[in-house]
Amino acid sequence: MGYTEVYAYRDGLPAWIKAGHPTTIIEKLPKVKINKITPQKLKEKIDSGADFVIVDIRPKYERVKASIDTKKVDANLSQISGIVDTLPKDKQVIIVDLNGKRAGVAYRYFAMKGLSDLALLGGGMQKWIKSGLPVK
Repeated sequence: MGYTEVYAYRDGLPAWIKAGHPTTIIEKLPKVKINKITPQKLKEKIDSGADFVIVDIRPKYERVKASIDTKKVDANLSQISGIVDTLPKDKQVIIVDLNGKRAGVAYRYFAMKGLSDLALLGGGMQKWIKSGLPVK
């Protein structure tokens, strides 16, 4: 990616905070119960022609390797604030990431912005692929 000097705080953000270093909270995400959908159930929804929206929050370099072959919204996690107002509030929104870990952040953000019918793909694209489901 072109970076030559990259550093990481060894013990992560919790240790940074514990050491008394400053942090800024831009928006506090709500604690919500996260609804998950299995790859098989998502495939059934796609095949049935159900009316819902898939939001793939993986970075482009991950999406080009393998992607669910259906209509979806592609937006990196850092771009979700720019697309939230374009998502329908009357349809289910299913969030896809690589392994089901980052999708929780998007889920909580969308819930905070008023979307109520949300799900994330349990296990993400890795589980979709391991399940033998088609990709493009």
